[in-house]
Amino acid sequence: MNSNRPSLVFLCADEMKATALGCYGQSLAVSPYLDSLAHRSVIFDQHHVVHTKCVPSRVAMITGQYPHVGGHRTLQLHARPDEPNMVRQLRQAGYQTVLVGRNHMLDAATMRQTFDVWIESPERRTLEPAAPTDIPGGAYPAGPDPLPLDRFLDHDVTTRAVRW
Repeated sequence: MNSNRPSLVFLCADEMKATALGCYGQSLAVSPYLDSLAHRSVIFDQHHVVHTKCVPSRVAMITGQYPHVGGHRTLQLHARPDEPNMVRQLRQAGYQTVLVGRNHMLDAATMRQTFDVWIESPERRTLEPAAPTDIPGGAYPAGPDPLPLDRFLDHDVTTRAVRW
């Protein structure tokens, strides 16, 4: 890769709004790593999605097309190899492309054409604890989490990405 070119990082978080991060002015947020990255980067103040569901919105972002153009109206219809693909074009231009975390936008064939490296939790764990707890499903406690950090997908994937 040409070292004179900028690095490009696209962060796609489910159900996170700007007010959850310190870099957008939230004084109660504890997000030092994202804040540090944001202060050294270009951040956007306006972003609007073209669909209410994550997969159609992410497919639209990567293909540059509205979800209805490729029939991406549900969570099960991912981008296909024959569709335009911004990340694949970056790869063809010499960028190394890496997906860290879950793939919520591409089918298997398109993944192979698009990303050089995919870092995901081998156990495919989620934010939900692996063992039963008193915490209701889909609910998260306020304050310190009762489970160790290494029990969660985010920590596992981030640790592996940093090692890479």
